[in-house]
Amino acid sequence: MTNREFFNAIIANEAISEEVRAHAKAALAKWDEALKKRAAKPSKAQEANKPFVEAIKRAFAENPKLVVTASTVAPSLNVSVQRASAILRGLADAGFLKRGEAKIPKKGKVVIYQANAVVEMENAESVDETAEEAE
Repeated sequence: MTNREFFNAIIANEAISEEVRAHAKAALAKWDEALKKRAAKPSKAQEANKPFVEAIKRAFAENPKLVVTASTVAPSLNVSVQRASAILRGLADAGFLKRGEAKIPKKGKVVIYQANAVVEMENAESVDETAEEAE
């Protein structure tokens, strides 16, 4: 049983005194507020990946027809293929990139990423402004 299930069981149980149920409601509300604050704050990994994300966004802004794989991005970012893959997946989940598959001779199927035209057009200016501010 999780803490949330425990608190909800106490709140739903009318045989328990109103004081205890009110305390459970307050504790659950406090817990929910803490979870919201934590969800709004970027994780350490997201903070560490920020320069890599910006570099990838700049590359796609400069060349919208660019098609990459994690193994082609990793050496230029000086990161592992796994980390490059995670960063590219995150950009795809955010809608900046489209994810697809390509069949490469003697290698098989690989996951490719390319600019998502709709999102790229909306974000291109903000990416360029970010690059100018960094200079």
